[in-house]
Amino acid sequence: MERHALVNFFSSKTGKIFHFEYMTDGIQTTVRGLRRISLNDADACIEAGLAGLGIVQMPTFLMQDYVASGRLRQVLDQYPSPARPFFVLYPQNRHLSSKVRAFVEWAAALFASCEFHQAESTLTR
Repeated sequence: MERHALVNFFSSKTGKIFHFEYMTDGIQTTVRGLRRISLNDADACIEAGLAGLGIVQMPTFLMQDYVASGRLRQVLDQYPSPARPFFVLYPQNRHLSSKVRAFVEWAAALFASCEFHQAESTLTR
């Protein structure tokens, strides 16, 4: 993996590059690889992978349609990525509106019932 071209995600606020991470026997391993391009948008990272610019590591739910259609294929699926949290952001208010509260509760229940939201895929074309 250290010699393969990678498409990395980076933070537009801090400029931090997010390297590929995997779990091996309960130990988190970081892979730096050969960074071909770094982008700060998930859709742009996916498009870069589709264009053959390198291996992409994104949440499975973003990639599953591309894998199902054969446009991308999963590699290193025996090495899962560490779980990532999801956040719901809304304006601070003393009293959360019933609509926002209902949405947050629905989203939390939806993601709690699905395993794919925690998994990340490493895919290549």
